[in-house]
Amino acid sequence: MRCIALGQAWCDAGGEVIFISAVDEPGICRRIEREKWDLVQVPEAHPSEVDMSVTQRVLHSALRNDPSVVWVVCDGYHFDERYQSELRVAGCRLLVVDDHNPIPRYSADILLNQNIGAAEIDYHCANDCIRLLGPEYALLRREIRTADPESRNSVHHRARVLITFGGSDPANVTAFSLGELQTLAEPRLIVRVVVGSMNPRFGVLQKRAAAMDGAVEVINAVDNMAPHLLWTDLAVCAAGSTCWELCYFGVPSIILSVAANQRAIASGLHQWGAAVSLGEVTALKAGSLTGAMNRLLHCPEERERMSRRGRQLVDGFGVQRVIDSMKSLK
Repeated sequence: MRCIALGQAWCDAGGEVIFISAVDEPGICRRIEREKWDLVQVPEAHPSEVDMSVTQRVLHSALRNDPSVVWVVCDGYHFDERYQSELRVAGCRLLVVDDHNPIPRYSADILLNQNIGAAEIDYHCANDCIRLLGPEYALLRREIRTADPESRNSVHHRARVLITFGGSDPANVTAFSLGELQTLAEPRLIVRVVVGSMNPRFGVLQKRAAAMDGAVEVINAVDNMAPHLLWTDLAVCAAGSTCWELCYFGVPSIILSVAANQRAIASGLHQWGAAVSLGEVTALKAGSLTGAMNRLLHCPEERERMSRRGRQLVDGFGVQRVIDSMKSLK
């Protein structure tokens, strides 16, 4: 999704975009195709040699058609230094998107880490590598950037809670969250659960929500999250890229780390005051989510303070700052 955000901004600046990916999820493929971009499928991802072979073929074709600057954007922890170096030799500019410094050295022209605390990471890269580190470079999609955060009304007669845990939610945290809601003594609650297109439990979650007391709806394969973020008073989600969208809209949130690369994000947002982190989902105890929700739902002043802190962190111009940096390299 963050590559889609970058691609949208690149096109808005007059560029062209080609996606090269091993993705086989129909929802993601349709999203790329709706942008009218070519999607080149890679049968096997790196370290398979076919990955570099396909990528170089597309790159060489792009360079023949337009000998000006061509950028390759790598977003994936498997794109190691060898892969990056081979791309640089092929004659392109290289932007690497990272989260937690998993490789010893980067061969990029631009290294981008949009996460809070990124500036404190000891990255090893070339002296002339441009480092874009922190939420001021958050990659927000066009539908998020063009929505008006000021239109979000955080005062409702019935509190509105949004629950979302990404595309597949392999740890099934959504079901855990619904179970916690059943013990929450708040009759005026309206809950909206957004299930990712790769989550195989959509039907099960729908049935569970229907059996619960209160207003709970479950929807899936959402193309535009902006209306749902504007709708909510409080969000419960993973400590991933959704956090930057929530910060932009000023939505206070309760976040959980569902992967190792989310620990620093959860901790950083908690310390900054834009979210309440409950730590890693594997160590989550019954009642912890209920307790945090109960406290925040009954403390509008706290939610307002969290909203302000989030808006201070993400202003919506991050993707343009990245594009400007790319355009500065000829």
